Amino acid sequence: MKILFVGVFAPESTNTPMASALESLGQNVVRLPYREIAAHGGSQGLAKALQEKAEKADVVLVAKGLGGDLPGFDAATLKSLPCKSIYWLPDSTDVQGFPVIDLARACDIACATSLVSCTAIERWGHKAVNQIFEGYDPKVFRPRRAKKEFDVTFVGSLDPHRVELLVALDCAGIKVHRPTAYMRDLSKVYNRSRVVLNICRGQIFSDRVIQGMASGAYMLSEYCEDLDAAFEVGAEVGVFWTWSQLVHEVQTALRDEKWREGVAATGAEAVKKYTWKNQVAKILRAINGEEIADGAFSRC
Repeated sequence: MKILFVGVFAPESTNTPMASALESLGQNVVRLPYREIAAHGGSQGLAKALQEKAEKADVVLVAKGLGGDLPGFDAATLKSLPCKSIYWLPDSTDVQGFPVIDLARACDIACATSLVSCTAIERWGHKAVNQIFEGYDPKVFRPRRAKKEFDVTFVGSLDPHRVELLVALDCAGIKVHRPTAYMRDLSKVYNRSRVVLNICRGQIFSDRVIQGMASGAYMLSEYCEDLDAAFEVGAEVGVFWTWSQLVHEVQTALRDEKWREGVAATGAEAVKKYTWKNQVAKILRAINGEEIADGAFSRC
């Protein structure tokens, strides 16, 4: 099958390992870097490039399709495509708003990574919504022998809620390492961390949860329904609800190395079902009409 993959293909972008995983499954993938095209041709040049490439494809896979200061796609362009189209949203509709819902509705099939996004897209009338988590590259994110240097590592942007939780740890005398790192460098940071922290934005957990678990780190995440549906809480991943629980869970993990590393090892095994190869195989199944629900979302 010839797939026109409309995405961002920088080394740190998740679209890059997605495309490679599709090719490893025997698909003919043509990459269309829409932001680069938009930077030179604007919205009209972008729409023209998509239409021309789509005429020679069996399926168009659109990853997000907007973002940053550059023009993105409009729903009319996606609706007019001459072949089957599938939309992929690795983000929260609570953050991105209605524009991504509009793009998802313009495609034949919609896939999103979170309960909140799948629910929103379905609520606005899409009949073929699938929940497929982001994956990881096991050659990049993997356990390595490394000396533990950091008590707690948190990677992510800040908002008032996240600041509040980080301040709670600081007041308890717990230092949080906040590196800027991607891909293999990020995995190596996780290898050297006793606790990797994830703070949710609504009912969605970051792909860094999967990357941290795959790196063999003890993952402690703010609770969300998708996380509970995907993993065995307590045995494979740690969770918290409040700032006081966060402090308690971190203190427990730092004090009890044997227990902490046992959960980390169990989590590293559990997360193997979410390699990019497995996840893009689910996208192919969705293209063929199957219903996929990785997390808490269901169309039943």
